[in-house]
Amino acid sequence: MDVHPVDQARWDDLVELFGPSGATRGCWCMARRLPPREFGGSDENRAALEGFVQAGMPVGLIGYVDGRPAAWCAVAPRPEYYAIVHSRTLPIDDPDDDTIWAVNCLFVKRGYRGRARRRGLSGEDDAGRSGARRAEHIPRRRIHAVRRASHPSQAQRRRTTNPHQDQFPSSEVKVQSCGRAP
Repeated sequence: MDVHPVDQARWDDLVELFGPSGATRGCWCMARRLPPREFGGSDENRAALEGFVQAGMPVGLIGYVDGRPAAWCAVAPRPEYYAIVHSRTLPIDDPDDDTIWAVNCLFVKRGYRGRARRRGLSGEDDAGRSGARRAEHIPRRRIHAVRRASHPSQAQRRRTTNPHQDQFPSSEVKVQSCGRAP
């Protein structure tokens, strides 16, 4: 698998990989990155991710098999992930430390599943090349919303449209050194 950071030149490949549903229910890997009030529908989330890509911000990696987009790994400095930094259960020692990167999503297109992690798409290498001293693998698990909605219909909508905006048990965070001294 050939793995490359997503940039403007690879945006169309990411769109092809994610398809019309934005990988999973219109998320476009924005559920943990955006504050709950900014996380929207598929079109809004796609526009948000495209804005990060156009601004040159790190958003993740795309893996290719035989020249075709096959897999995605969301990896970026931890301070860019609102849900992680504002989690009430994840122990965040320094929320502004941009040398700690978070790996929080791995999407593999049907037909390629079971091969991505073994073929270099786990995020540590890219984080290390980008100056990270540590990468944290955050499990995808629904526990609770980071913030409670003030209105019941908002809470119901958030549970329905934003399944990844959750808190993460610290016992499930995998920390990987990126080869730099703290």
